[in-house]
Amino acid sequence: MRVKLMAIIGLWLLPLVASAQPFPSKPITMIVPFAAGGPADVVARALAASMGKTQTIVIENVGGAGGNIGVLRAAKARPDGYTLLFTGIGMAVSPALYAKLEYNSVTDFEPISLAAFTPLVVMSRKGLMSGTFGEFRQAIESGSLKVTIGNSGPGSASHLCAILLMSALRTNFILVPYRGTAPAMTDLIGGQLDMLCDAAGAAAPQLERGVVSAAGVTTLERSSLLPNVPTLQEQGVAGFKFLNFTALYAPKGTPQPIVSTLNDMVRQAIDDPAYRAALAKFGNVPPPRERATPADLATFLKNEIDRWGPIIKAANIRVE
Repeated sequence: MRVKLMAIIGLWLLPLVASAQPFPSKPITMIVPFAAGGPADVVARALAASMGKTQTIVIENVGGAGGNIGVLRAAKARPDGYTLLFTGIGMAVSPALYAKLEYNSVTDFEPISLAAFTPLVVMSRKGLMSGTFGEFRQAIESGSLKVTIGNSGPGSASHLCAILLMSALRTNFILVPYRGTAPAMTDLIGGQLDMLCDAAGAAAPQLERGVVSAAGVTTLERSSLLPNVPTLQEQGVAGFKFLNFTALYAPKGTPQPIVSTLNDMVRQAIDDPAYRAALAKFGNVPPPRERATPADLATFLKNEIDRWGPIIKAANIRVE
């Protein structure tokens, strides 16, 4: 009887023993809510490679619905630190953009850390800007030139960049959605599309080939990847600044010691020369180490939500 009782107690204690295992003790899945090869996926794989030096990180691409399918899957995952979300600016714009959203960007996640900032480049088809950017801008603002501008769907960085550019130039472009910026770039090269905002890393090869033209980068300083391309501010669009960002999150309720461990892993990655080199290859910039904290990401995300809400409302864009 005593042996049987001890066996029962042993079985009861098994979950406690398992839960007492140090974190992490098995592979971590990082959900990227976009197709492989995109700007967010590139950064995610660089981060996973660096974090994976001490722990196996598996990337799971879960695309669809502007990233919302993957984000929702992460929100519903078990909050044990073994399923994470790696995504971009969509976390800040989705609350204002979508009429019905099955997750809350703030209350359904534990922020871990910012991972990278990504500058964009505004490009045009060859021959569209035959003169100076100022002359091109005058033609747009006067209404004598109707421009199509591509994007990879509502709430994407290319879409938001286009909205900001329209506001800055006090005009309306014809917004043309695509299933990603790659097919939009194909049409830009072919002359079927007038303009496109895309990540500096994706734009650089096409600009170097001379098959498209650069209007300017979207940061206040020139990109180290494209030092010869002026900023939009240099081109007369005062104060124009747009940066996509990527960050790592855990499902709400993930224990704080686990969040802290994950944050330490990200901070070590940010210090890793291999990670920084991988980011630089595509024109991305790591956050300052002092900003790579859960508290900073929480504040940053809230500020971005507050920033984009009025912009999206003013543009009268709503996805039902």
